[in-house]
Amino acid sequence: MSFDAWYHPTMQPVTENFVFVGCVHETTRELTTRLRDLQSNPPDYLIFCGDITDSAERQAFSRLFYNHVFNRAHHELGLGKPNEPKLSTKEVLSFVGKAPPQPLETLEDGYRELMVLGYELEGYSPERARVASLRMSPSDVEAGIRKVAGSQYFGLWAATLPQTVRRSLVAGIQQNAQQLWQAIEPLQQAGTKVHIVAGNWDDVENTRRNMAGADIEVFDTIPFFRSKGVVFHERIGLLQTKRATLVFVPYWELARDLDASAKRFYEAADVAKRSSILAHPSLPKSLIMVAHGQPNWAIHHLTSQNPWAGADPDRQRVIDQLDKYLAYLTPEEIIYPHEHNPLQQMNGKNLESNTKYVLEVKGDKVSLVMDKERFGESLLQVVASYIPLQRLGTLNIPLQGNPRLTFFGGDRNPVFVS
Repeated sequence: MSFDAWYHPTMQPVTENFVFVGCVHETTRELTTRLRDLQSNPPDYLIFCGDITDSAERQAFSRLFYNHVFNRAHHELGLGKPNEPKLSTKEVLSFVGKAPPQPLETLEDGYRELMVLGYELEGYSPERARVASLRMSPSDVEAGIRKVAGSQYFGLWAATLPQTVRRSLVAGIQQNAQQLWQAIEPLQQAGTKVHIVAGNWDDVENTRRNMAGADIEVFDTIPFFRSKGVVFHERIGLLQTKRATLVFVPYWELARDLDASAKRFYEAADVAKRSSILAHPSLPKSLIMVAHGQPNWAIHHLTSQNPWAGADPDRQRVIDQLDKYLAYLTPEEIIYPHEHNPLQQMNGKNLESNTKYVLEVKGDKVSLVMDKERFGESLLQVVASYIPLQRLGTLNIPLQGNPRLTFFGGDRNPVFVS
């Protein structure tokens, strides 16, 4: 008589655990609640992907600037571009676009809402601010919309506003940083290692120079968080864990001093490559890039007039540099925030949070894989995991088995965004 009645319970494999956080900008109750929830099962690593330096006031103002005015006026309508269309005041003011922030909201509506908050930051009561906004003439509203569309960045536009407004925008940065650290501290005490990859707002001199003004003091969050035991990467960084090698690429390493930045990157990338499964099969690690900058413009601007034409010069320069680094490193996965809104279809419909896209390395270039049938056919492909504003991405890498993505025949899934 033989015996073959074995019981195999379904067990979760022992894993190395990471949590990635998209742009923060303000320490909201929702974010602190999610961080507090992590205390029941603290991750090994908590990695903020940038733009933790901010205030609730600046975030609210910039959200109105981009979502209610700039994105539609500049990207969809084409205002402020070299080939700007000739449009009447009525055509500008009545424009709605493919994905208005509120149903049927026009550009005029959006600009007046922007100015309501602008007046409040200047010291007006909410009632007086709304009255002042409604009293603006159609021609003044059109001129304001065109000024926003031609500004390129929120900071450059905000820098033209009264000192009282600019001072209000940075007044809450210190409190915001302290509240975020209070949410992080219990995880640190539980053994979680915390890293921050600097974003474009995490540079006090840039904020002072290009938005607040030289006459306004701006709180510097980098020394603050470092004094709390947080590892703050304002330069190219490298993190070696049991099962992963992460290369950190902060925003300003993509935007300026490119020769020095490139030297730092290639040194880090060469170390990272030597630890990957392809180079070291006896002790393999997953190879991941974490960057503050998007590797593809079109995928985030499919509702624009022509998303395939590329970004404005400054933005495109950052994308090109990031893609150059991607082509050299060829990680399995790139994890990034920087953009805030969910990915959208060309008709303006939001995609599910965990939607990915795939890039492919060809020489020193990176391109978007347009055919799903080609997914996973080459080891020169990279899975792109975008983490929208204040969303969290969880990554669990089994301590046994192949740490590469299942996309490439391994045993791990990409970052799960929720």
